[in-house]
Amino acid sequence: FDENGEQQGRPTQLMLRTIQLLRQSFTLGGKAAAAGVTRPCQASLQFRSYCAANAPSLSASIYVGSQTGTARSFAEDLGRAASKHGLKAKVLDMNACTEETLLSGEPAVFVTSCFGHGEAPDNAKRFYEWICSESRNQEAAERFANVRFAVFGLGQSATYPENYQRVGRTLDARLEELGARRFCPRGEGDDSADIEEDWEQWLSGSFWPALESLQKQLPAAEPATEAVAEDDQEIVSPPPSSPAAGKGPTDHRGVRVAWAQTGTPNVLEEMQRAIKEDGVRFVPDYKHPYPATVQSSVELVKQPFYNKSVRHIIFETDSSMMPYHTGDYLGVFPVNTDILVHDISSKLHLDLDLTMHVSRDHPSAQLIPEFVTVRDLLQRHLDISAPPRRSVLRLLAQHAQGEERVTLERLSAPGNSAQHQMFIVDHYRNLSVLLDTFPSLREGLSFQDLVDIFPPLQYRFYSISSSHKVSPDAISIDAGRVQWRTPCGPIHYGVASNFLNRLRVGDRAAIFVKESLFRLPKDPSRKVVMVAAGTGIAPFRAFMQQRAAEADSGAKVGESLLFYGCDSGAHDFLHRPELERYAARGLLSIYPAYFHTQLMFVQHRMREQAQLLWRSLEEDKCSFYICGGKPMANGVEEVLRRDVLQGVGQLNTAEADDYIQQMLRDRRYQKDVF
Repeated sequence: FDENGEQQGRPTQLMLRTIQLLRQSFTLGGKAAAAGVTRPCQASLQFRSYCAANAPSLSASIYVGSQTGTARSFAEDLGRAASKHGLKAKVLDMNACTEETLLSGEPAVFVTSCFGHGEAPDNAKRFYEWICSESRNQEAAERFANVRFAVFGLGQSATYPENYQRVGRTLDARLEELGARRFCPRGEGDDSADIEEDWEQWLSGSFWPALESLQKQLPAAEPATEAVAEDDQEIVSPPPSSPAAGKGPTDHRGVRVAWAQTGTPNVLEEMQRAIKEDGVRFVPDYKHPYPATVQSSVELVKQPFYNKSVRHIIFETDSSMMPYHTGDYLGVFPVNTDILVHDISSKLHLDLDLTMHVSRDHPSAQLIPEFVTVRDLLQRHLDISAPPRRSVLRLLAQHAQGEERVTLERLSAPGNSAQHQMFIVDHYRNLSVLLDTFPSLREGLSFQDLVDIFPPLQYRFYSISSSHKVSPDAISIDAGRVQWRTPCGPIHYGVASNFLNRLRVGDRAAIFVKESLFRLPKDPSRKVVMVAAGTGIAPFRAFMQQRAAEADSGAKVGESLLFYGCDSGAHDFLHRPELERYAARGLLSIYPAYFHTQLMFVQHRMREQAQLLWRSLEEDKCSFYICGGKPMANGVEEVLRRDVLQGVGQLNTAEADDYIQQMLRDRRYQKDVF
């Protein structure tokens, strides 16, 4: 049990008396009982004091830098497991790490990913910039002498190999340079392979042994004491008759869940009212998104039977509150489908209209409103549509029975990534499917357990397809619908893409702008070469809007080449009429590649134009851009290296690699890969 009397892991024989005490430690009386409110009695207060006095002797802070949620999930897994290893840990955003807290002598663990071209995630950027700007001198060495730290970095070696692990490696090196002492070797997780296996091996092979050694070196902390008044914080209990009552309030992820006696405000409506009526001004970000109204939603794919859908969606915005620049990303908070929400609520016998009160002591709850219905929490705040990671499956196993529990424990065991990949990931078994596959979960799993176990539903990024110079108060994106029948039967609906596909004029969505390094050259007269496939054309449509606007204003605009791949020129050549208008004005040359009608990829079209590309790179000193999926981007770079630089340019392998690296350093070669 932790200091609040909450269970951490399975009970042992030593805990049996404690469990009995807990069962008897709450009393009801008078008006409090009638209102469904409980207060801790003297026995529970004594027990809480006992827990505080016998808490783990070593405290540490786990600082997380996460853009898509993976690093945060790892950090929270570490926080959950810490008490079993004699560590009292709290999980915080890296931006919450101040100089004072870092230099306090409390061990610091950093779990951080990279974003894009080696940039720090939003919730780590401020701290990362500070630590990188600190001067390395004798004074710094003395200040940082008592800092003990460990770093685990996350990245994708296949997407941006030149920037792989840049944040984790830089942070680790900078802390050492400043005089801090590493108590555990840096770990690295590669999302292009098995990042969860990397994480688990680092924990078992490096972190926990190093922590045990550190605990022997550092003096034990003084036992904590806790004075609690008898009228301590009230806990609102669920109505006893409610099937969603489950097992009562929980606090495993820093989210205190209790059942409220009040209505739930609509967050988007409240924010929009405050903006319009109260004149509230704020800078939207991932913590405070902008409640945008859909101005337009148009299907770009011409044939409905083509089994493909891409919608061009325009959001009304306010440039004074949420400015953006050509090439930026739009963060969109998606919503789980009604079908999935009703399916899960039916299987778990949940009342979707019950209202919860969620108090937040932890950044993992930063996107959950204080008052929220069960329906809204399942729709907007929990990631229940994706196949669960092994650590999530491990927690689910604790609520299964018999052979089902044994099977789930085997699938989630460390080192068993192959079976997990085959049975869970490849067959796309999400929570709904698991409730059918392992029926005992339906009885053992409460709604509060879902809040504890499942990670928050993360925002998704889309390349903005409009230019701020043309549409400062409207932002557009191109969203392709993801939908297929899974091997185990049900249809999988991509959370964000299907949410966006359902939006119509007048609907609202929570959005924010994420700054990008994907930028046009500052000199509009410079030639640009753009390579894209599918919806990867989005930022290049924005590029051409801007270059056309600059030409209209009298600026000298250089030539633009577009190599674009799609299935058919008649069906899914996105924004074709607009792009052809730019071509008619002499601003753009288009080199299309159609797979279905020509059996051609964009790389083939580039190979045909290798002479033109070499002249553009070497003589015109053009800027070269790629936007699209990893396979396409890798194929394009291979053609660039082999056919253009080596074939036409007559460079050897080493010279071609150096040429590409120099273009990257000069920002003449930019990639937006997803």
